[in-house]
Amino acid sequence: MADTVTLWELNRNEPTEKYASKIIKFIGYFPFEWEHENLQTQVNYARMVSGQTLRQMGKEIGVDSSTMYKIFSDKSEPKGETLVKIRSYIIMNLK
Repeated sequence: MADTVTLWELNRNEPTEKYASKIIKFIGYFPFEWEHENLQTQVNYARMVSGQTLRQMGKEIGVDSSTMYKIFSDKSEPKGETLVKIRSYIIMNLK
């Protein structure tokens, strides 16, 4: 895992969901400013912390995985209750 951390620190790669949560626990803090990022970036950061895939995130918050993929491939904008669920997920994982 040390190699993965080093490559991330050198901006040579982004860790996968599988490793990102372990790296964040290893270094002891979340190394990004996330409050001013767009929704898609915030979700990606929250997924890093949780170690979940987009499909797992959708299942946890009660949103169909195909809807999640549409939202985060810029084919759809989350609205109403879906947006509230996504924002709650972000806050739960990043605060």
